[in-house]
Amino acid sequence: MVSYLYDGTFDGFLSCLHDCFILKVAQPCKIYTKNSQEVDLFSKDVIVENSDDKCRWITKLIREQISPVCLDNVTYAFHSEARGVEMLIYNYILLGLKVGRGVDNCLDNCLNDGVVRQVQALAHKVNYEIHRLKGFVRFEESADGVFYAKIQPKYNILTFLSTHFQRRFCNQLWVIHDISRGHAIIYNRQCVSFINLEACGSVICENEKFYQDLWRTYFNALSIEERKNPELQRHFVPLRYRKDITEFIDN
Repeated sequence: MVSYLYDGTFDGFLSCLHDCFILKVAQPCKIYTKNSQEVDLFSKDVIVENSDDKCRWITKLIREQISPVCLDNVTYAFHSEARGVEMLIYNYILLGLKVGRGVDNCLDNCLNDGVVRQVQALAHKVNYEIHRLKGFVRFEESADGVFYAKIQPKYNILTFLSTHFQRRFCNQLWVIHDISRGHAIIYNRQCVSFINLEACGSVICENEKFYQDLWRTYFNALSIEERKNPELQRHFVPLRYRKDITEFIDN
């Protein structure tokens, strides 16, 4: 029995899949990160080395021999950080290499233990949160002219927000900070960088509080008392997001 150890990144996981499916080192009984506590004492450990070439080869394999949709599902499902998601994805790809482009129609639990449904469900949840956060991110201007936003998503979706906000605010300096994971993306009007950032003590500019108050006033003025529906509002804007959304933060 063989266990694969990788560094916890998506590139590391793709490199691991490359070793499994292209180099065919050995069929894994477990895939886990180097910092994981789930060490298997009865299996041989294979340490995965990251490689851009490995990532290119395995993504090409999945895209061409299975489908681009399968590759999307793998990408989104991995970023759910669900327990055991690595082996779930491995079995999903293994099935895909057997049946080809129709893998996402193989929903019979008797044939694949529900692997396809589970991967699709995780991918859908991650993709849905990405869509939500594109609308929920709220920037505030700091004294040095950088626009800072903090988020606390359920899933590890920071990387998926970069392209959207790079197009939308291409002429601004901005930072989006996932404070729950200690990661951030920084845009300098030319390119995006991903960094580790545990804490950020930015000071807002003089006009920022004025505009925040103005936005809250506008938000409250639009509300029609007779048509308030808190339950419906919680559906569209869940409570866990509101602590970082300007219009829901008390002065």
